[in-house]
Amino acid sequence: MPPNPLTVILKRIILTGYPLKCHKKKAVIRYMFFNPKDVKYFKPVELFTKFGLRGHIKDSLGTHGLMKCQFNDFIKQNDTVCLPLYKRQYPVWFEKTWNEDAKDDEEMVE
Repeated sequence: MPPNPLTVILKRIILTGYPLKCHKKKAVIRYMFFNPKDVKYFKPVELFTKFGLRGHIKDSLGTHGLMKCQFNDFIKQNDTVCLPLYKRQYPVWFEKTWNEDAKDDEEMVE
């Protein structure tokens, strides 16, 4: 891939959690976060499950990172709830690539 400064490189990670209690379209999810501050921060982000349901975070529950979520259909106990996160990655800067007069690492050692 040619070095283009307008190209955006994204890294994707997925946070997962598991239902603790399920009742129709609502569930209490655990092991995704470990404090209420994180639950509040990620509240606007949409959730999805391994079985294809979509949902969102309603509110935090307790002090250990549990959260109440609501989904578009009935959720089961054996489902996994996922939250995708994206981070922009910048390419490694090699001075020799951009500046022909730059010294190599080997020249600096000698």
